[in-house]
Amino acid sequence: MLYIDVYFIINWVMNLLVLLLTGILYRNKPLVKRYSIAAAIGAIWAVLPYVTRLPSWIFSWGGELAIAVCMCKIAYRCQGVKRTIVTALRLYAVTWCIGGALNAIYYQTEAGAYIRYLIYGESFEISVLWLFFTAILVAGGFLGASWWYRHESKKDSLLYPVELCFQEKKVELKGLLDTGNRLYTITGKPVSVMGISILEQLSKEKAEWIKHYLEGTLEEIDVLEGIMLIPFQSVGNSHGMMPVIWIDTMTIKKNTSEEVVSKPALGISKPEIFLDKEYQLILHQSYGQD
Repeated sequence: MLYIDVYFIINWVMNLLVLLLTGILYRNKPLVKRYSIAAAIGAIWAVLPYVTRLPSWIFSWGGELAIAVCMCKIAYRCQGVKRTIVTALRLYAVTWCIGGALNAIYYQTEAGAYIRYLIYGESFEISVLWLFFTAILVAGGFLGASWWYRHESKKDSLLYPVELCFQEKKVELKGLLDTGNRLYTITGKPVSVMGISILEQLSKEKAEWIKHYLEGTLEEIDVLEGIMLIPFQSVGNSHGMMPVIWIDTMTIKKNTSEEVVSKPALGISKPEIFLDKEYQLILHQSYGQD
């Protein structure tokens, strides 16, 4: 006899694990409540064949795909058909990897026998050592997921909308308040860091010079007016000289207020450090929080 409640719980836990791992690997925002709801929907789908008389074709690959898309929509708040399909494929990829590992455990180790006993309600004896190992494993997984959730939540709370203004041109982007950014000009001005692609929207002339400088193809050593070179460490490279420019204003839109910085200094880095990031500007630590 199949114990539906146990079967549901096992499926819910495994679905939650897959959603969490997919979120970690592809840097989705941590939305544990949404993950839990999506995992429950997947678990309900798993037990439906045993508690209903729905035709079997509903539970074919088409139904599985529809449930996967539904879970992605709920867990990751996917917008658009393309993004939803890509996320669902990522979810399938992680599920396939975990499924292979679980199949090996299920059929090749004693753990599989215990799982079968648990699902079908058969009595079995389990050693204290195995129980202790399982408890440690579950506790470790929970602590790891909790740490990741707090870490991602904290990082998300340090993201601010920022508006840059230079010679009547404006660019809106996301800035990350980085407590590790301690860059200053020789005059003591705090330096925030952005990619060359943002500068191209503000000043093509300065962007062209700095682009050649960053690529090492600059023929003339003379620095353009309004650009300074400062030494730095651990910003895309281990060390070097970073070009710095000044713009008219930088407005940081915080949770309860706006901070307008006049003539802010902005360092320009290679675009690699912003690749696949949610932010395009690294704010100096001195700008602080609310």
